[in-house]
Amino acid sequence: MSASLAGKSEWLVLIPDHEGVLKKRMEVRPLHFAALSQKEYFSMGGGLLEDPPKEGEPLKLNGSAVMTYAASREEVMEQLKDDIYVTSGVWDLSKVQIYPFKCAFRKELSVRQ
Repeated sequence: MSASLAGKSEWLVLIPDHEGVLKKRMEVRPLHFAALSQKEYFSMGGGLLEDPPKEGEPLKLNGSAVMTYAASREEVMEQLKDDIYVTSGVWDLSKVQIYPFKCAFRKELSVRQ
């Protein structure tokens, strides 16, 4: 862990989308991913789905889940506020759920979807 993350805790963050923003989400998604790759404090992220993925069908995304390192809930909110999903109106921060998290184990799964 880098010096800038020392003394910080891990947080599980669930961020729902506003209604009817899937098209906007997909438009800004490349910018979202590019910015995340530059942010050291995010350790994992992915989409929240309405249903499990089905072969040949588009994902039914309705939010995001991320793991981040921060000193407080307030710091987590600050990390989220400049994300393109917030500034473009995709994420609904009024409904964000932020949980302190202690990971018991991590492993890479061999099956990818």
